Amino acid sequence: MTAVEQDKELIKLQKELTKALNRKEELSKQYNTLNKDFSTLLRKTTSLIQIFEVLGEEEVNKMVQLDEQLIPSHIITKFPALEKYNELIQKIDGENPITDAKIKDLPIDIYKMYDIYEKTPLLYKDALTDK
Repeated sequence: MTAVEQDKELIKLQKELTKALNRKEELSKQYNTLNKDFSTLLRKTTSLIQIFEVLGEEEVNKMVQLDEQLIPSHIITKFPALEKYNELIQKIDGENPITDAKIKDLPIDIYKMYDIYEKTPLLYKDALTDK
């Protein structure tokens, strides 16, 4: 190889390295943003759970009963395609999603998300006291 060819090859490799570093930076920013969004979602979910705990069992049971109602038969006669949704509702009502999810093997990514959830403080002041 001549010196000119080596210089061209070096420039080409430097450009590829720059592209790879830029892509790495971009992916790192996206990962951080997704972690923040995920943490926010978890805090909101926790807040909702706390609200349901405060509401009490009677009010929550009323809401659950409304959710578990099947589509009325007079509507299904008008729109027969909705029958499959009634079947899905009945199938879902027979399952317990919380215990079923714990029993099944979860992918590694979900374990990572759960670990992030466990380590994420709910309040800003909690983050300060943890350190």
